[in-house]
Amino acid sequence: GAPKNQADAWKKAQLRFIQAVAKVEVNDLDAARAKGAEAEVLLREVELLAIKTNVLAEVRGLIAQAQMNKLPDYAPRSFAMAQQQVALADQQLNRNRYDLEEPKRLATQALYEVKHAQYLADLIQHALAKEGVKQQVAEEQWLALEPSVRELAAELTVAPMFERGVVPVLHAVRDRVLEQQQQMSALRSDVAERDQQIGQLKAVVSDLNSAITKLDSKLGSESQERLALLKRLSAQDRVRESINK
Repeated sequence: GAPKNQADAWKKAQLRFIQAVAKVEVNDLDAARAKGAEAEVLLREVELLAIKTNVLAEVRGLIAQAQMNKLPDYAPRSFAMAQQQVALADQQLNRNRYDLEEPKRLATQALYEVKHAQYLADLIQHALAKEGVKQQVAEEQWLALEPSVRELAAELTVAPMFERGVVPVLHAVRDRVLEQQQQMSALRSDVAERDQQIGQLKAVVSDLNSAITKLDSKLGSESQERLALLKRLSAQDRVRESINK
C-alpha cells in the first residue's frame, strides 16, 4: 500500500544521500551530483506519496474493506463510482500535488459513494435472502428511487446524501418544508403588522394635510386683511397730502 511505498522511497532517498556524501569525500563530484539528483527525485516521490496518503488513505481503506466484504457483487455501480472518484483525485494530485481543493472534494465524494454502496448492499442482501431478486436488478431498483428525491431535495436546498437511504433525505425535506412554512407564517405576520403601521401613518398624514389646509386658509385670510389695511392707510395718506396743499 501507499505507506509501505512511502517508507521504501524514503529509505532509498537516504541511501542516495549517503552515497552522494561518500562520492564527495573521494572527490568524485560528478557521481555525487548524480546520486544527489536521484535522492531529490526520491524525496519528491516521498512527498507525493505522503500527500496522497493524507488525502486518500481513509477512502482507500474503506474501499479495500468493501472489496473484502464483496461489496462490488451487490452494488457494482455505486462501488465503481467510488473507485472512479479516487482515480480522478489521484490524477489531480499527480498533476499538481499542492492544489488540494479538488482532490479533497473527490475524496469526500468517493467516501460518500462507498457508504452509499454499503447501504445498498445491505438492502440488496436482505432482498436476496428474502425474495431471490437478482443482484443487478436489486441495485437498479433502489437507485431508481433516488433521482426524484434528489431533485426535490435540490429544490429545497437540502443535501441529498443517500448513504443511509432515501428515508433520511425525505425527513430532511419534510423538516425544510416545515421550516419554510414557519418562515412564511412569520412573514405574513410581519406584513400584517406593516399594513397596520401604514394605515396609522396614512391617518397621521391625513391629519397633517387637514392642519396644513386650515393654516393656509388662515394665512390667506390674514393676508387679505393686511392688504385692505394697507389700502386704507394709503388712501388716508393721499387725503392728508391734498389737505396740506
